[in-house]
Amino acid sequence: MSISLVQQTAAGIINATSGTTTLNNVAAGDLLTLLIAGANNAYTVSSITDNLGNTWSKAAQSNVNADVEVWYASNVKAGNTTVTITFSTAQYASWNFAEWSGVSGTVDIT
Repeated sequence: MSISLVQQTAAGIINATSGTTTLNNVAAGDLLTLLIAGANNAYTVSSITDNLGNTWSKAAQSNVNADVEVWYASNVKAGNTTVTITFSTAQYASWNFAEWSGVSGTVDIT
């Protein structure tokens, strides 16, 4: 089975400490990814949680010109998935939330 992008959405916040976004009808066992970009290099993502209790891990971070972090949850539970991103300080940030199929089992992409 090949890896395929199933769906994605983008959202953002203006001068806030958290934001949410949702993907509908996520399939059990798929991989979810979040690419988060912020305008303030001094912030960090404090936590990523979702309404289905999936486990989120940070895969990568860069602080060149803007802070960018990549997070993922593998082998996820099925259903409409709403993710909450919490930042260490008020932030101008945007993110891309995506679902990928064809990534079997638990994956460590760090």
